[in-house]
Amino acid sequence: MNYKSGFTLAEVLITLGIIGIVAALTIPVLVKNYQEKLLVNRAKKTYAVVQNAMQLTIAQNGYANYSQLFSLDKTSEEIMEEILQNLSAVKVCKKGENACWGELVKYSHKQYQNGVTYGNRYYGSGPTAILKDGTRILINRFSYKDNCDFGRFGTKYDSAGYPVINEETGEPEQVWYADYRCGQIMIDTNGKAGPNQLGADTFDIAVYPDYLSLSPNDTFMKDGKLNYEDYKIGEEYED
Repeated sequence: MNYKSGFTLAEVLITLGIIGIVAALTIPVLVKNYQEKLLVNRAKKTYAVVQNAMQLTIAQNGYANYSQLFSLDKTSEEIMEEILQNLSAVKVCKKGENACWGELVKYSHKQYQNGVTYGNRYYGSGPTAILKDGTRILINRFSYKDNCDFGRFGTKYDSAGYPVINEETGEPEQVWYADYRCGQIMIDTNGKAGPNQLGADTFDIAVYPDYLSLSPNDTFMKDGKLNYEDYKIGEEYED
């Protein structure tokens, strides 16, 4: 008597179910890793392009350092115009215009204002431009004192984003924030594509008198990794 070996319908369905579960668990991880890799590559490329443009601008104009490029006798628009001589821009917007970069930008990790997470719109702080590859940049020359001393007093906030009130005076407490930047260059590596978040596709390049610097948390140029937290604006504070 001949017997034919094979799988029963139940066995096939169980196997397909297992495959489906494994796929559901692994595919999102693979997609996320791929997207992260794209963001890292864009971040490295954009930072290198902007850094090169800054160095060329310094050399072409005979400046001794970045403080001369970000001089107090220039507006942010004038500084943008100089830098764009070494970058290919398809659109330039003045300070306060949101046509180039109007989206709300999330912080790299949750920050709270009055108990809820919030973001920031940067177009009010300086002129913006869109480059040919879709990259967006913003230039902000700070109103510093001598040697780019931008230190200032500011309101102290608690972890939930509420002002800390002095019990004796009833007024918000003030703290000194030491800062020696001449200005900043914000870059968005992929335009409107998102996630429009610091540490992911958006980065703050600090302009010091003699060098440029990323945030200490942004180490993608060294280790190829991004540093940001996945969250939504409007989430309530959790102690």
